[in-house]
Amino acid sequence: MAEVTDELANVYADLLDLPFDNLSRDFTSDINNLNDLEAAVNGDEEAYNRLMEAAQQDITAQFAVQVDGNEEAEAALADMNAELATLIDQD
Repeated sequence: MAEVTDELANVYADLLDLPFDNLSRDFTSDINNLNDLEAAVNGDEEAYNRLMEAAQQDITAQFAVQVDGNEEAEAALADMNAELATLIDQD
């Protein structure tokens, strides 16, 4: 099962142009994300945008737990969120 999850993470990473190790297992196995992945691969731009937004939320949630109280890390997280938002807006 871990191999399948890792393969899915790689597919998401390739499609979204993100490092796969930043996506949680919950994200990669979520049924809504799987449905959007299939639709996005078939050219559905709205599905792609939903995936990008879900990925941003997933990554932000993971880092927020790790940086709580660390001002430098919180600033880096804010920068990352801004960069992810820019990527979403470009598509």
